[in-house]
Amino acid sequence: ATTEPNTLNVLPWESMTLDAGLRSLLTIGGGDLRNAFIVDAKIMARMSVNTSSIIEPVPFALMDPPKLNVGSGVAMELHGSRFVGFPFLNISFATGDPDFTDPIVTQTINERDVAFFTAQQWETSVSYYWASANDRLVRFRMDLGVGQTPVYKAFYTSGELDSAYLDYNDLQPLLALYFNFAPSNEDYMGASMRFFDGRPTFDVWLKLFTLMNDYDFRFAVKTIMSPFFRPLRPWENSSGVFFQLRFRWGFEK
Repeated sequence: ATTEPNTLNVLPWESMTLDAGLRSLLTIGGGDLRNAFIVDAKIMARMSVNTSSIIEPVPFALMDPPKLNVGSGVAMELHGSRFVGFPFLNISFATGDPDFTDPIVTQTINERDVAFFTAQQWETSVSYYWASANDRLVRFRMDLGVGQTPVYKAFYTSGELDSAYLDYNDLQPLLALYFNFAPSNEDYMGASMRFFDGRPTFDVWLKLFTLMNDYDFRFAVKTIMSPFFRPLRPWENSSGVFFQLRFRWGFEK
């Protein structure tokens, strides 16, 4: 379960959704896993949740209340291993119907009540991996791809829907870089930078301690910056920061 859709430039809680579902590893080819084609698949139900009223009071979410309504629907993530010499493949998408009649958040623009909606998003990318040396102490990953987030604009009079139309639907390039520090083959620190639709997002985490060799506590900071080379769009917030304490529940090795 997560409140952070990976296809949107938002911080946790900022999307006003809850995605919950199942994750599974599918192996095609069997036998030696090093030569099999493996798909890491997530199938999620997406539900609209009003988190706009709880963002301002909490000290670990330094961001403005959200402005974009993200509709309910279904989301899926597929990550494939390397196949016949090709790079690793990633596909993520969400689909649903925007409920223009019942927006969670609205704005007043030019003396009119306006709401912005998105219900379908998609992105696809290829991943490249490499390590600093044979001991793989420092590990890197780079994603290259494209994505699209259609946004609709709806107008209201006295709370009733007047009209709605597609306001934005540009195809955007995607670049993501990942770094992991893993002495003795255990992750101790990681960082990532994602650049999509002109906005960089940074995620840094540090392992604090481990209990019983299987349960990790991590401190993480995620920040999204204002767009480069373009102004903010009406449904976007400026830069923000989200702090987290993560508990990772492991299983016996």
